[in-house]
Amino acid sequence: MKISKIKIKNFRCHKDLELDFDDLTILVGPNGAGKSAVICALDWFFTGENISEADIHGKTQQNKDHAEEDLQIEVSVEFVDLSSSDREILGKYGKKETANFTRMRTPDGEIKLYGNSLHGPGFAKVRNADNATIAQEEYKHIAEQITDLPNWKSHKAAKAALDEWEAKSENRGHLVEVQDEDTSHLYGIAGKYVLEKCFRMIFVPAAMNISDEVGESSKGSILNRLVGEVAKMAVAEARGRWLEENKAQMDALDTSIRNMVREATTEHEKVINRHLSRLIRDASVVLRGESPDWNMRGEASIQTDILVNGQQIRLDRQGHGVQRAAVIAILQALVDRQALSVVAAEGSVGGLG
Repeated sequence: MKISKIKIKNFRCHKDLELDFDDLTILVGPNGAGKSAVICALDWFFTGENISEADIHGKTQQNKDHAEEDLQIEVSVEFVDLSSSDREILGKYGKKETANFTRMRTPDGEIKLYGNSLHGPGFAKVRNADNATIAQEEYKHIAEQITDLPNWKSHKAAKAALDEWEAKSENRGHLVEVQDEDTSHLYGIAGKYVLEKCFRMIFVPAAMNISDEVGESSKGSILNRLVGEVAKMAVAEARGRWLEENKAQMDALDTSIRNMVREATTEHEKVINRHLSRLIRDASVVLRGESPDWNMRGEASIQTDILVNGQQIRLDRQGHGVQRAAVIAILQALVDRQALSVVAAEGSVGGLG
């Protein structure tokens, strides 16, 4: 998927900006026009790093009186061209033609993350209920209107039933949009970034210290992140080829493991119920063993050397001109592979993909 629109409110020199993106977007203007601020706003949207009161539009030591709404920074991004994989990863946030997300800094400095999602009518109240009792009441109200929903069994079963109802093609026209739903989990608050599986941004500032960026000590450096993208692409391609060539063996392994898990679960179930029957007549437990999909795993790393005039030397030992050329070449290679869309601003380049 790719960015189609960005909205910025109260960030640096931008009071209220809406900007449409294309496959290639070039920002042109004089110094201080806000070109870099657009790229920095995008960088903050994805990373949530390096923002303070100094980034609030128009706020200075001499001008401290602001209305409450003027102290709130918002960066909203709209994505288009979602693939089936993107939609599966984003779930309820990827059911529309576009995917819309917002990062916000409130006047008291709290960071909030929101997204627009699609649900069946009233389904969000069941999914977002604080406890099973509230969820059950909401589910009963929905079931009075949608009669083909099964009776309540548990909160988990209810969510599964709602998912199944929404997945039916004849029900898609009845889905309603829920705006500004909490999406903190998509940004890595509770684990690995979900959005990173669909979209990657690498911010390359023009004034970076190139020696520090390519040095071995800079694990999070721009060059390492770019090379990391190359490594990920290489691993993904190799894994894809291997899985295609060995599909029969992987399917057989998956089937074998599932059968073994099922058999082992049944044996445990028998032992448990033998003891349970002595305590409670006509009672038994039912164990349902579920095994995960089995995938080939493994990551790769790349050490970056450069060959110049027959001499192979580590990139961080080369001159700045060679180092910068390597960064540009990697960016161009990623673009050629359609892994990135490019947003260029005079003096800074943000690689997006």
